Amino acid sequence: MRRKSGLILLVAAVFCVALAPLLREFVLPRLVAKALAGEDAYRVVVLDATNATLLGAPEGPGKAKVTAIQTIRPNAKDSHGSTVVWDLNLAVVDGTGKVVTQLPERYAFDAAGQIPKNCCGESVDGAPAAHTGLAYKWPFFTGKRDYNYYDSQAHSANVIAYKGTDRRDGLRTYRFEQVVPWMKIPMPRQLPGGLDPVAVEKEGMQLWYTATRKMWVEPVTGIPVYVEETRTEELRTSPPADDPNAKPVVTKLFDGTFKLRPEWSAALVADAKDWSGKLRLLHDTAPLALIVVGVLLFLTAVVLQYVADRKTAGPRARPTPEHQPTKPPVTA
Repeated sequence: MRRKSGLILLVAAVFCVALAPLLREFVLPRLVAKALAGEDAYRVVVLDATNATLLGAPEGPGKAKVTAIQTIRPNAKDSHGSTVVWDLNLAVVDGTGKVVTQLPERYAFDAAGQIPKNCCGESVDGAPAAHTGLAYKWPFFTGKRDYNYYDSQAHSANVIAYKGTDRRDGLRTYRFEQVVPWMKIPMPRQLPGGLDPVAVEKEGMQLWYTATRKMWVEPVTGIPVYVEETRTEELRTSPPADDPNAKPVVTKLFDGTFKLRPEWSAALVADAKDWSGKLRLLHDTAPLALIVVGVLLFLTAVVLQYVADRKTAGPRARPTPEHQPTKPPVTA
């Protein structure tokens, strides 16, 4: 009976040890993908810019209040396996509540590593796009290192540098900063001030853009719990062919700093705390517990096998008196 029990425990030990890495490498990514592609991942994030400059704003330059509303809508239909598809929209609203610009986007990424998959009709502002680097969602167990982060306005990725560890609402976060240098960017389908993008391009105007982005990321979940973004957008005339050094005529479209609203930051902090415990359970606690249980079951199986072998062998027989060796007779 002990021999049979030992064999059962040995099989259970092997199962536990084999299940530990599968839980981390196979089960966790699929559970995460299902969560990120489900309705619970729908999110609206609101940022405000005060004392900003917005072309056409009623308050005037340097006095406008501008709101940026980022909507993330998971697309469960187009998501599959570990690939998650999000349909996003960034709407900029002036102080009167009027939507000034919108930037729709489709983003497909791997649920485990948050790496862009470049599939499923990825696009920015209605045009096909190939995302590179990170975007919106940071990897689980984010490291203290630099990453490439995608900027939808610039249609390109730039380095976002690790700058240190901060605490926000009692939560440990990693602070990252990105500087997007001045660059010419594609003309969007909608411009502030009622400008017609097609007519603007026909007049030889170019759209230039720069931004400085700061993000505080909870490292276990990869959730950005606070964001600040300073951006400037300008229309510039192209330099004349006969005078390439001539200064361009500049029309400022926007200049200001967006900051995540405190109540939205508090909600993201709560989400990060909740998800952090679940991820640690599946990524660390449960696999480690399975390995420990597997080792204990293996040791128990070895002990039972040893006891069974000893019992089968029985006690070692001692020689009986009649079989005792006798001393040879002593002769005189």
